[in-house]
Amino acid sequence: MKKIFLLLLVAVLAAACEGPTGPPGRNGLDAERIIIPVTIFNTVWRESPPNESLYYQASVPVPALTPSIRDNGTILVYRDFGNGYQQILPFTRHKEKGNVRWTQTIDYEFTDGQINFYVTNSDFIADPPETMYFRVVLIW
Repeated sequence: MKKIFLLLLVAVLAAACEGPTGPPGRNGLDAERIIIPVTIFNTVWRESPPNESLYYQASVPVPALTPSIRDNGTILVYRDFGNGYQQILPFTRHKEKGNVRWTQTIDYEFTDGQINFYVTNSDFIADPPETMYFRVVLIW
């Protein structure tokens, strides 16, 4: 009886996975993509406005980031450490120097033609970020 029930369950699940085939990609090919290397020098980071929690921001123009990509595509951003090491954003690391511990978070937001990068330290102590390298991947 258990075998019949299991067989029936597998048949129902397999049938539930059936569905119409989606439309082919652009011209029947894989998705389009653009990879944009971004360097944000330590002198470019700007401190948050007064009366806000302390964070650092850098705005980068990305003309290829169109409304169509924003609404119908995907925007991925990676922190590039060099030597093949990368980490997708948001990126959070716990740090320690002496007896002081904090967490650093790097994240981003985007709009048409621009990406804003943010670095926030959990202790909110003024500590401007170093030069950072990123890879922006636009897929549509």
